[in-house]
Amino acid sequence: MNKTEMTTKALVSVIVVADGDKALLSRCVDSILKQTLRQIEVLIVEDRTSCELVGVAEDYAQRDERVRFLRVDVDDFDGFRKSRFDANGEFVAYINAHDWIDERYLEKLYEAISRTGADIACAGVEVEGVLAHNKDAFEIKHECLIHEMQAKFDAVNCPNSFMIQNKLFRNSFLKQTKIHMHDRSLLEMSDFLIRTLYEANSLVTVSEVKYHRLLINYARMEYWTRKRYLKDVYLSRKRFVIFADRIGLQFDARLRTIIRRKIELWGKTFLTEEYSGRRITYRLFGLLPVWHSPLGVSVREEDSALAAWPEHKERMTIAFDAKRITHNATGLGNYGRMMVDMLVKMAPDNRYLLYTPDPGRDDLRRRSALPHVTFCYPERHRRGMGKALWRSLGVCREIPAHTSLFHGLSGELPLWLGGTGIHSVVTIHDLIFLRYPSYYKFFDRKIYAYKYRRACEIADRIIAISETTKQDIMTYFHIPEEKIDVVYQGCDKSFKQPVSSEAKRLLREKYNLPEHFILYVGSIEERKNLLLVVKALARIGEPLHVVALGKHTPYEDEVRKFAEENNLMDRLHIFNGVLFSELPVFYQMADVFVYPSRFEGFGIPMIEAANCGVPTIGATGSCLEEAGGPDAMYVNPDDPKELAQCIQRVLHDPELAQKMVERGKAYVARFEPDVLAKDLLTVYEKVVKA
Repeated sequence: MNKTEMTTKALVSVIVVADGDKALLSRCVDSILKQTLRQIEVLIVEDRTSCELVGVAEDYAQRDERVRFLRVDVDDFDGFRKSRFDANGEFVAYINAHDWIDERYLEKLYEAISRTGADIACAGVEVEGVLAHNKDAFEIKHECLIHEMQAKFDAVNCPNSFMIQNKLFRNSFLKQTKIHMHDRSLLEMSDFLIRTLYEANSLVTVSEVKYHRLLINYARMEYWTRKRYLKDVYLSRKRFVIFADRIGLQFDARLRTIIRRKIELWGKTFLTEEYSGRRITYRLFGLLPVWHSPLGVSVREEDSALAAWPEHKERMTIAFDAKRITHNATGLGNYGRMMVDMLVKMAPDNRYLLYTPDPGRDDLRRRSALPHVTFCYPERHRRGMGKALWRSLGVCREIPAHTSLFHGLSGELPLWLGGTGIHSVVTIHDLIFLRYPSYYKFFDRKIYAYKYRRACEIADRIIAISETTKQDIMTYFHIPEEKIDVVYQGCDKSFKQPVSSEAKRLLREKYNLPEHFILYVGSIEERKNLLLVVKALARIGEPLHVVALGKHTPYEDEVRKFAEENNLMDRLHIFNGVLFSELPVFYQMADVFVYPSRFEGFGIPMIEAANCGVPTIGATGSCLEEAGGPDAMYVNPDDPKELAQCIQRVLHDPELAQKMVERGKAYVARFEPDVLAKDLLTVYEKVVKA
């Protein structure tokens, strides 16, 4: 039988790149030729191979008809990568020249892949050598057939081991997906691995046999070999991270650290990584592609494999400044959680990255622990000002370059975001610190003004939460109207559900609530104007009470002092630290809700009250009319007499109160999540398409 006939009938093609040491190459090829599965072909491929290794390879080709030695006549550095060769076997295996395999390795992988119809069979790895790490070796405990991408990813212990060498691939699968042998697959080409795992219909694990991997001290490599190896590893890991991000895979953050620990100095590039507890810095001549560049990720010639991967254009990766989500129980925290929640429900194909300097409060974080949501923390632990610096500067180095856009949910954007090429959107809630500077400290005003103005200038689009806020942005920051979109806020779904009589009874007992009361919800601060409600209460002769829920500030003492002076303390009930879950019960027990704030960015409590079926009264002068609608009542924030008259009208006219409730509910339907999500996604699409 001649060699051509033999290779045509081969079941498995084994590819070995001839590099390294003569003795190691001999051990590798011998372990392949001793396989119990005899119908194989061995392709020893030249890759700038030394004359000594060429002699070894040619000798094997002459002695065994199953061996072919493929010469690659190239002079340029990347010649092997650009060359092509064909494997004739039904299946393909890759073996490193310095590694070896168990005697029944190919037989067991072949049996498993044939029996199950999988595209890939995977064996465990046993690491040899003094530099071995436990994290570089993995055992496959039992045989299993896996279809799901993340499960396949986890089963091969990726990316702690970037192995493609311990696998058997179906050749028709490689050809169908246009994965060619000319890729430098043997040098830890993790982009090759992630592509095959993603494209494969299924993967089967085999526990009986091992792939033996010898760890080499690459610092002792010949200079040009080491240079080429490090460049390959760098580019491979870069493509790996980009594609894993694109399809939404979770993986070891160690990869990102290795890719980013790169310093460009005097035209030279250095790659630094941790190894065996030591930090090793490699100097790589010639500039490698920069992951975060002004143009984002560029697909260069060496990234041709990335260009061929599925684009998934329907999916967006959206990053958020999520500090408020994990730290604030009300206000900006509620806004962020609500936005993420409705996006996950209305656009589940997207991926959402929530960047926060630390995990924050467990109870708040769990509310946003949703499918397709990933919390992202600093690569290194931060303390004190380090957290603020990371949020303003350092986070830019950790956002994936292919991210569709970054959304600053609380009026801020990282200062260096513009240099990453990543699109950005910022939400501005209000500019009260400019309208009413007396409510803020001098330095706070200056910091807010700088951050908000800077964010508005560098953002691709600005979201204002009300028409009033939009006008303020145009007035104070001189931003053109066409750059601003109004996307309203909604409220939590719990405010739309009726509460039981038992829940009301328990709450009344817990807080010793009166039978009838006016409700106020909001921080007890001067701008929110609770004192107006207490002054109006003094003008109402009937035994009516006020229940106020909110955070304590020194202004609360002023309110209490007025109540004491006017004998109203027995009719004023102020509660701090009320549970969020209790708010709907308070609303639905109230006779009327009053929100007399002098100025708001929007006025979520007005929407909460309307959804709970409570007549609402707001104040004129800001955007509360946008939140409450035309059928709520509005009073001058400095006129307690007018407020007292409105409260009495609502309490003494059941038909008026019912009309306010019914029309109020109809009005706030425009703030339903599906409507707001559509508006928000429209803004995102404007940014991405532009």
